[in-house]
Amino acid sequence: MNTVLALEGLSVTYRRRAGLFGGATEVKALSDVSLHVEAGECVGIIGESGCGKSTLAGVAAGLIDAGAGRVRVAGELMPRQSRSRPLAARRALQLVFQDPYGSLDPRQRIGAIIAEGLTIHAPASNHHDLVMAVLGAVGLSSDFIDRLPHQLSGGQRQRVAMARALVVEPKVIILDEPTSALDLSVQAQILNLLLDLQAARGLGYLLISHDIDVIRHLCHRVIVMAAGRIVEAGPTADVLGNPHMPYTQRLIAAAPSIPGLVA
Repeated sequence: MNTVLALEGLSVTYRRRAGLFGGATEVKALSDVSLHVEAGECVGIIGESGCGKSTLAGVAAGLIDAGAGRVRVAGELMPRQSRSRPLAARRALQLVFQDPYGSLDPRQRIGAIIAEGLTIHAPASNHHDLVMAVLGAVGLSSDFIDRLPHQLSGGQRQRVAMARALVVEPKVIILDEPTSALDLSVQAQILNLLLDLQAARGLGYLLISHDIDVIRHLCHRVIVMAAGRIVEAGPTADVLGNPHMPYTQRLIAAAPSIPGLVA
């Protein structure tokens, strides 16, 4: 077993004020959440909006501080304060965001966007060669290096976002709703590309999604969340094929399908 990401007993509490003069209340975004991701494995997180999926992704990626619990990246225990996370761990764990339109700097050319992480994590490397190689890996030709984000389609932008994550050779990638902003036909292409990249590179994926069909296509195991807690977990075929919790049953019954997926 090669655990690339482990979350142990995570809890996050937010304080919210009710109106301008109202008192503050505490909201549990996560409550004692534990999971792990192995190399070459995809673990999916599903649940309705507000269930804690994105908070979980933020804590795992070092963007949000956990109130309690531990995060391990490639076996190394992370500091409680996210801004203190070491560079080696930031390189080992990368994040692909939901919105391919908002996650790329519109003023930078694609080559510079992809190479941005290399300036921090591999300053002595040949950036041009690495960028060219990773462009090919995500199915984009070499002439994309000089284009600007507004010249690309949504699917092409998400391929660039994936290339930006891949170029520093991470061990695990957190995919936060990576296809929800794309057309259905393009979603299928991106999901199949993710499978190909995982097979070629042995990547671990933590996939955050509300889409059951995406989870079924990519994930080896699935974790179902509601109100910041894990309510059901197990192999994807078992959880989606024979869900025990009424909450999970409702999620599956309401799921749309994505045409063009290859099982």
